[in-house]
Amino acid sequence: MGGVCSRVGRAKVLSTPAKNSKVQLPYDFYQEYAIPIMNKADVGEDKTKIPGVLGTGAFSTVLKCIHKSTGDIRAVKFVEKKKMLGLRSRRAADKIVSELHRGIKLLRNLSHPGIIQFYDFYENNSAMAVVLEYGRGGELYFVIVKLGQLTELQTVAITKQLITAVSYLHSMGFVHRDIKPENIVRKFKKDFFAIAPLVLRH
Repeated sequence: MGGVCSRVGRAKVLSTPAKNSKVQLPYDFYQEYAIPIMNKADVGEDKTKIPGVLGTGAFSTVLKCIHKSTGDIRAVKFVEKKKMLGLRSRRAADKIVSELHRGIKLLRNLSHPGIIQFYDFYENNSAMAVVLEYGRGGELYFVIVKLGQLTELQTVAITKQLITAVSYLHSMGFVHRDIKPENIVRKFKKDFFAIAPLVLRH
């Protein structure tokens, strides 16, 4: 693969950047974190089915990562700057980068069980990496798809959790702007949900 491989517990991981990778995550990221290596046999058209890939977007990918010093599993969202430039004008891409930088500054000041915890931010010329708390239960969207529908009791419980989280954001002077099932994550396998806080406005 071109990078240095090691093991954290039973997981085989990439602990330094892969030289042949098209997009290089910031090198500083690899000082603190390692990414589980994907099995090439598992790679298909649907990248979300690859072990370790939590989601993909137009110019971003969310992966599982391992914090080296603690062994904790976290999520890293890395944004490819080249893709942003290809899909949008330079001005629009710069605006997105600027908004992300501003959002990161805001996230550092937030601490609430109903909001996915921000940990670290890394950046180089080709990519940005945002390290967040890992929601082990997945997105609320997929929970609804799997169940077909939520019961009234489930809906009430989730709504109460979201109201508490949104109330905290408002008390801090922020609004979220994009609350939807895809941005609501089950933190544990039990029904405790939290908002993914990547879209905030002061």
